[in-house]
Amino acid sequence: MQHERAFLRQVIDAAPSVIFVKDREGRFLLGNEALAQSYGTNPQHLIGLTERNFNPNVDEVAHFHRNDLDVINTCKSKLIPEVKVTHADGSVHWYNTVKIPLIDNDKCNKLLVVATDITERKRAEEALRLADRRKDEFLAMLAHELRNPLAPIRNAVQLLKMQEPTDPKLAWSLNVIDRQVTHMAQLLDDLLDVARIRHGKITLKAERIELTNIVNDAIETYRPLIESRGQELIISKPATPQWIEGDRVRLTQVLSNLLNNAAKYTSAGGKIRLSVILEGSDVVIEVRDTGVGISPDILPHVFDLFTQADRSLAHSHVVWGLD
Repeated sequence: MQHERAFLRQVIDAAPSVIFVKDREGRFLLGNEALAQSYGTNPQHLIGLTERNFNPNVDEVAHFHRNDLDVINTCKSKLIPEVKVTHADGSVHWYNTVKIPLIDNDKCNKLLVVATDITERKRAEEALRLADRRKDEFLAMLAHELRNPLAPIRNAVQLLKMQEPTDPKLAWSLNVIDRQVTHMAQLLDDLLDVARIRHGKITLKAERIELTNIVNDAIETYRPLIESRGQELIISKPATPQWIEGDRVRLTQVLSNLLNNAAKYTSAGGKIRLSVILEGSDVVIEVRDTGVGISPDILPHVFDLFTQADRSLAHSHVVWGLD
């Protein structure tokens, strides 16, 4: 018997996890070296004492005891993914904890606890969250700062265009600048939207809209790109006006993105079809193209932020030019 106890002691002291047994009153009946070290003592000095003798946080101790009694009274095990524990030196640690009831004389009056320290993992997760938040803040600031100089550039271009230049090269250059400034402003707006979405700051302004207006706005934005690639845009929509309730800017943005992707991933000379279909009281907008499509492994993630298919597919079909 003495040999078996010594062997059991050797096993639980060698375990990196905290292991201990308590009774209904919260007294330690057994504790390993990992537990003793966290409370600045040794395993022998734990016996007969409770959490109150080692943990300076009274609220934590009360919470632990309620959980322990719940396990003993129900005689059901409990897994607690994250438990905050204050060590004797005041340092805070996090544990993944399993509490298991022990039956003695046909009664549940003790429990076994196995707790694994996950403090480093928690710190790493918090560091990642902080880095992610700082990245969002940086993107929002960058987009805002880069957008400021675009307004005077666009105003200058519009003033020059009002002069109705007779030189074809100058007129072409002004159109190129105008289109690229508009495109850059939209990209920066997308960056700002990412930051707003991540922080739950997107506000939708619902209004009654004629669907044709949204379709026309989206087409106007990306028709120059489609035409520059020699692609055919086929539009099919009902003859009668279709009124919907929604945010005009965001709906136009969604449709514009679909057209942009269709043009980007369709080879020169390909076809893009935009259809507005009536299905009972619903209106379905469908964009189809003769491009490479989306890989099946990407489909489950198409609505995740920063998810993008292999960009080489887009690059392999780009027609490079001065505009």
